[in-house]
Amino acid sequence: MDEKSPRGSITVDAQSSFTFVRLAGEVDVTLRPQASHALAVCVTRGVPVVVESQRATFADSYTLAFLLQLSRACGEDGVRVALPDPSPALAGLLQMTGTDTLFDLGAPAQAPDEATSSRTTGATSAP
Repeated sequence: MDEKSPRGSITVDAQSSFTFVRLAGEVDVTLRPQASHALAVCVTRGVPVVVESQRATFADSYTLAFLLQLSRACGEDGVRVALPDPSPALAGLLQMTGTDTLFDLGAPAQAPDEATSSRTTGATSAP
């Protein structure tokens, strides 16, 4: 299922030691199928998650709910969720709601350009 809003997207990039979730454009309720897929991939893989949001131009309560659900679901399995260098739109939302302290806002332990990258937007790839 590769349903993309013309205004935004949530994609998943499954690498050997990280799962990257990329937020771009307007991240809102219209991206619910993509958010559900990303959550399922992250929880299933069980490796650290890095949310890249630098290209997100809009974030609202839905964006926040998705990130909190991702953090909680992964955290229950001991999986770390990092949100390095959030976009201005997302950083403002996190600060305004006091949820910035719930995320690791530092850089991931490894560069995001691992050679074993395999982007998934609609189908789950093997870990």
